[in-house]
Amino acid sequence: MTPSSSSKEIYAQERFSASEAQRLAQEIAFGPVVFQVSRLMVKFGIFELLAQNKEGLSRQEVAVQTGLSPYAAQVLLESSLTIGTILCREDKYYIAKAGWFLLNDPMARVNIDFNHDVNYLGLFDLEKALLHGKPEGLKVFGDWPTIYEGLSQLPEQAQKSWFDFDHFYSDHSFDAALLGHSIMQCRTQR
Repeated sequence: MTPSSSSKEIYAQERFSASEAQRLAQEIAFGPVVFQVSRLMVKFGIFELLAQNKEGLSRQEVAVQTGLSPYAAQVLLESSLTIGTILCREDKYYIAKAGWFLLNDPMARVNIDFNHDVNYLGLFDLEKALLHGKPEGLKVFGDWPTIYEGLSQLPEQAQKSWFDFDHFYSDHSFDAALLGHSIMQCRTQR
C-alpha cells in the first residue's frame, strides 16, 4: 500500500502515547486468543444474552442459558473482561460497546467469519509463503496456485464466508464509486 497524500501525514508520525503503544503491542501478542474468544462469544450467543439482559447475568446464568459448562463460561467471560468486550459489576456481566459492535456490526461479522473460515489455518504458513513467494497456506484447502482456482472446491462454510466477504465489500465499494461519480458530475456541471 502506498499512502495517499492525505494519509502520508498520518503515517509519518507516532499516533500513540507510550502506554497506548504498549497496550497495542499486547493486543497484537494475544491477537489470536482475542479473536477466538470474541468469535466464540458471538457463536455461543453470550454477547446476545448480555445485550438482551440489561440487568446483567451471573456466570452461572450464562452457563445455564447457553448450555456451556461452568468452566467454558468462566474462561470466555474472564477473557472477555480483559479484552474489553464485556463489563462486570457486583458479579453480574454486561455487554460493553466493543462486544455490541462484534454482535451487531455487519462488517465485524463478515470479517470474523472470513478470517476464521478462510484465512486462519492458512496464516500459520504466512512466513513460508513470504519466503517462498507463493500462497503456502492454501494447502489447507487444496493444491492451487491461487484461491480463485479452488473457490468451487472450498468447504461449504469457507465458500459462504468467502462470498459473504466479497459481496459485502463489492456491494459497498460499488455504492462508494457511484457516490464519487455523482459528486464529480455535480462539480463539473457547476
